[in-house]
Amino acid sequence: MPYVGACIHSPPPPANQMVFVRAEKSFKTAGLFEPVWVQGVIKADHGNHKLTLVDGSDDVEAGYSMADARIEAYRAR
Repeated sequence: MPYVGACIHSPPPPANQMVFVRAEKSFKTAGLFEPVWVQGVIKADHGNHKLTLVDGSDDVEAGYSMADARIEAYRAR
C-alpha cells in the first residue's frame, strides 16, 4: 500500500500501486500497522490474487510481483 490506512476494500488502489509479495520464509508481525523492510527483485507482473483479511476475502489486482522476498521488522537506521 502506498500509505498506512490504505485499505484494500475501500476502494482498492490501482494495480500500479500494488506489489504481490511471496516471502522467502514466514514472518510474524506484531500487528497490522507494523512497518517492515521487504527486500527482493521486483518485476512487472500483472495478475489477480486472492487476499484474505479478518473481515472476508477479495481478489486483488497487482501490477508487480516479488518472489523469495526477505521480510524483517523496520528499524530506523
